[in-house]
Amino acid sequence: MDVSSSDLYSVDAGEIRWDGSNWYSSERTSAISSWNGLGTIYIGPDTVYTFEDLHFSDVNRSDLTWDGLYTNYPVLTDTIQVNNYYLDKYDTIVRTGVFTHELGHALSLADIYDPDYSIYGPWPSVMYGYTDARPNGITSSDIDNYEFKW
Repeated sequence: MDVSSSDLYSVDAGEIRWDGSNWYSSERTSAISSWNGLGTIYIGPDTVYTFEDLHFSDVNRSDLTWDGLYTNYPVLTDTIQVNNYYLDKYDTIVRTGVFTHELGHALSLADIYDPDYSIYGPWPSVMYGYTDARPNGITSSDIDNYEFKW
Protein backbone atom coordinates (compact mmCIF):
# COMPACT_ATOMS: atom_id res chain seq x y z
CA MET A 1 0.00 0.00 0.00
CA ASP A 2 1.26 3.46 -0.89
CA VAL A 3 -0.17 6.27 1.20
CA SER A 4 2.77 8.61 0.94
CA SER A 5 2.53 11.89 -0.90
CA SER A 6 5.14 13.99 -2.53
CA ASP A 7 5.80 17.65 -2.02
CA LEU A 8 4.83 18.28 -5.63
CA TYR A 9 1.46 19.98 -5.67
CA SER A 10 -0.31 23.10 -6.94
CA VAL A 11 -1.06 24.91 -3.68
CA ASP A 12 0.38 28.42 -3.59
CA ALA A 13 -0.19 30.69 -0.57
CA GLY A 14 -3.15 28.64 0.67
CA GLU A 15 -4.96 28.43 -2.64
CA ILE A 16 -5.00 26.91 -6.09
CA ARG A 17 -5.90 29.25 -8.94
CA TRP A 18 -6.98 27.41 -12.07
CA ASP A 19 -7.77 28.18 -15.67
CA GLY A 20 -8.54 26.27 -18.81
CA SER A 21 -11.65 24.67 -20.12
CA ASN A 22 -12.88 21.21 -20.80
CA TRP A 23 -15.95 19.38 -21.93
CA TYR A 24 -17.02 18.39 -18.41
CA SER A 25 -17.11 21.75 -16.62
CA SER A 26 -20.02 20.84 -14.32
CA GLU A 27 -18.17 17.76 -13.05
CA ARG A 28 -15.05 19.87 -12.52
CA THR A 29 -17.10 22.45 -10.61
CA SER A 30 -18.62 19.75 -8.37
CA ALA A 31 -15.18 18.33 -7.57
CA ILE A 32 -13.82 21.78 -6.74
CA SER A 33 -16.81 22.45 -4.47
CA SER A 34 -16.19 19.19 -2.60
CA TRP A 35 -12.58 20.07 -1.81
CA ASN A 36 -13.46 23.71 -1.04
CA GLY A 37 -16.02 22.40 1.44
CA LEU A 38 -13.15 21.26 3.66
CA GLY A 39 -12.24 24.90 4.14
CA THR A 40 -8.46 24.94 4.38
CA ILE A 41 -7.25 25.40 0.79
CA TYR A 42 -9.28 27.56 -1.60
CA ILE A 43 -9.56 26.37 -5.20
CA GLY A 44 -10.78 29.16 -7.45
CA PRO A 45 -10.58 30.48 -10.98
CA ASP A 46 -7.56 32.47 -12.05
CA THR A 47 -8.01 36.24 -12.29
CA VAL A 48 -5.95 39.06 -13.76
CA TYR A 49 -4.61 39.62 -10.22
CA THR A 50 -3.45 36.03 -9.54
CA PHE A 51 -1.04 33.53 -11.03
CA GLU A 52 -2.45 30.39 -12.59
CA ASP A 53 -1.36 27.37 -10.53
CA LEU A 54 -3.32 24.69 -12.40
CA HIS A 55 -4.55 24.33 -15.96
CA PHE A 56 -7.38 21.99 -17.05
CA SER A 57 -7.54 20.51 -20.54
CA ASP A 58 -9.02 17.61 -22.53
CA VAL A 59 -7.51 14.93 -24.69
CA ASN A 60 -9.36 12.24 -26.64
CA ARG A 61 -6.98 9.33 -27.07
CA SER A 62 -7.69 5.60 -27.06
CA ASP A 63 -3.95 4.82 -26.99
CA LEU A 64 -3.61 6.13 -23.41
CA THR A 65 -4.52 4.06 -20.36
CA TRP A 66 -5.56 6.90 -18.04
CA ASP A 67 -8.83 8.77 -17.72
CA GLY A 68 -7.31 11.65 -15.75
CA LEU A 69 -3.75 12.81 -15.27
CA TYR A 70 -2.28 15.38 -12.87
CA THR A 71 1.18 16.62 -13.79
CA ASN A 72 3.33 18.83 -11.60
CA TYR A 73 5.73 21.21 -13.29
CA PRO A 74 8.07 22.79 -10.73
CA VAL A 75 8.56 25.96 -12.81
CA LEU A 76 5.51 25.99 -15.07
CA THR A 77 1.77 25.73 -14.45
CA ASP A 78 0.62 22.29 -13.26
CA THR A 79 -1.98 20.49 -15.38
CA ILE A 80 -4.94 18.20 -15.06
CA GLN A 81 -5.84 16.49 -18.30
CA VAL A 82 -8.94 14.37 -18.68
CA ASN A 83 -9.23 11.79 -21.42
CA ASN A 84 -12.64 12.12 -23.04
CA TYR A 85 -12.19 8.75 -24.72
CA TYR A 86 -12.87 7.20 -21.30
CA LEU A 87 -14.93 9.93 -19.65
CA ASP A 88 -17.51 9.75 -22.44
CA LYS A 89 -18.24 6.18 -21.30
CA TYR A 90 -18.80 7.16 -17.65
CA ASP A 91 -21.82 8.69 -15.99
CA THR A 92 -21.72 12.10 -14.30
CA ILE A 93 -20.92 10.65 -10.87
CA VAL A 94 -17.87 8.71 -12.07
CA ARG A 95 -16.64 11.69 -14.14
CA THR A 96 -16.91 13.89 -11.04
CA GLY A 97 -14.89 11.27 -9.16
CA VAL A 98 -12.11 11.48 -11.75
CA PHE A 99 -11.90 15.26 -11.27
CA THR A 100 -12.05 14.89 -7.48
CA HIS A 101 -9.22 12.34 -7.59
CA GLU A 102 -6.98 14.48 -9.82
CA LEU A 103 -7.62 17.57 -7.69
CA GLY A 104 -6.56 15.49 -4.70
CA HIS A 105 -3.16 15.14 -6.37
CA ALA A 106 -3.03 18.92 -6.86
CA LEU A 107 -3.63 19.16 -3.10
CA SER A 108 -0.64 16.82 -2.48
CA LEU A 109 -2.56 13.59 -1.87
CA ALA A 110 -1.02 10.46 -3.38
CA ASP A 111 -2.64 7.44 -4.95
CA ILE A 112 -3.56 4.75 -2.44
CA TYR A 113 -3.18 1.06 -3.26
CA ASP A 114 -4.74 -1.36 -0.80
CA PRO A 115 -5.63 -4.37 -2.98
CA ASP A 116 -6.88 -6.58 -0.17
CA TYR A 117 -8.69 -3.71 1.63
CA SER A 118 -6.71 -4.48 4.78
CA ILE A 119 -6.21 -0.88 5.85
CA TYR A 120 -9.40 1.04 5.07
CA GLY A 121 -11.85 -1.63 4.01
CA PRO A 122 -13.73 -1.54 0.71
CA TRP A 123 -14.05 1.83 -1.01
CA PRO A 124 -11.37 3.43 1.13
CA SER A 125 -10.67 6.68 -0.64
CA VAL A 126 -11.29 8.79 -3.70
CA MET A 127 -7.49 8.63 -3.94
CA TYR A 128 -7.57 4.89 -4.62
CA GLY A 129 -5.44 4.36 -7.72
CA TYR A 130 -8.04 2.71 -9.96
CA THR A 131 -11.25 4.38 -11.17
CA ASP A 132 -13.34 1.21 -11.06
CA ALA A 133 -12.39 0.46 -7.45
CA ARG A 134 -12.88 3.77 -5.68
CA PRO A 135 -15.74 5.93 -4.45
CA ASN A 136 -16.59 8.96 -6.52
CA GLY A 137 -16.49 11.47 -3.70
CA ILE A 138 -14.44 12.47 -0.72
CA THR A 139 -14.55 9.97 2.17
CA SER A 140 -13.51 10.18 5.81
CA SER A 141 -10.08 8.73 4.99
CA ASP A 142 -9.60 11.45 2.35
CA ILE A 143 -10.54 14.10 4.90
CA ASP A 144 -8.08 12.60 7.39
CA ASN A 145 -5.27 12.63 4.81
CA TYR A 146 -6.14 16.17 3.71
CA GLU A 147 -6.25 17.47 7.28
CA PHE A 148 -2.93 15.76 8.03
CA LYS A 149 -1.35 17.65 5.09
CA TRP A 150 -3.00 21.00 5.71
